[in-house]
Formats: sequence, structure tokens, C-alpha cells
Amino acid sequence: MQEQDRSFAYKAIWAGLPACIVLLASLHFGKITVLTPLCSGIVAGSLIGLVFSWSNDEFVRAQIAFAANWALAFAGVTLLLEVVPALSDLAPGQRWTLAIMATIFHAALAWRRWRDR
Repeated sequence: MQEQDRSFAYKAIWAGLPACIVLLASLHFGKITVLTPLCSGIVAGSLIGLVFSWSNDEFVRAQIAFAANWALAFAGVTLLLEVVPALSDLAPGQRWTLAIMATIFHAALAWRRWRDR
């Protein structure tokens, strides 16, 4: 991957956070469900795009690892809610879990990028 491609991939990942927020809104409000597939595609694309942009730059790798830690912490809490019978009613559904996890990831990534400027 050349410098120009890496720079574009680094900037394109920023689209993930607004798409995650709109995705959560579209899941919550039934009237804008037309946005769900579009935002899901953008979020999925931004996460898949990370596979190609993180491997060449240690700075970006550290930011992605920071964001992944927060997303995985949410996954752990959600799994705990699922396995404890008294708490299983509190666990969000699959679509919500994935959307919230992606939002946490992108929010943590945006915060880390802003902090590291």
C-alpha cells in the first residue's frame, strides 16, 4: 500500500462514527429504517477497511488496538449478561449489540485520534 492509499484509508475510517450514530438512530426509530442497510454497509466497510490500513503503521495500530479494547470490553459485558440467568433480560438483541459495539469502537477510535493529534 502506497502512502497516498494509506492516507485515504486513514481518512475514510472517519465515516464510520457518523454512520454508527445514524445506524443506532435507524434501529431505534422505525420511520428511518431505509437508512439501516446504507449505514450498515458503511460501518461494515469501515471495519473491513481497517484490515488493510492498520498493518503498515504502528501509530494507527495503537489507535485501533485502543478502540478494539473498548469494543471487546462491551462484548464481554454483553456475554456476561447472556450467561447469567438473572441478567439475561438486560442483554440487547443481536442487531443492537453489533451496532453498539461498532459505535463504541468508532467513538474510542475518534477520541484516541483527537487526543493523539
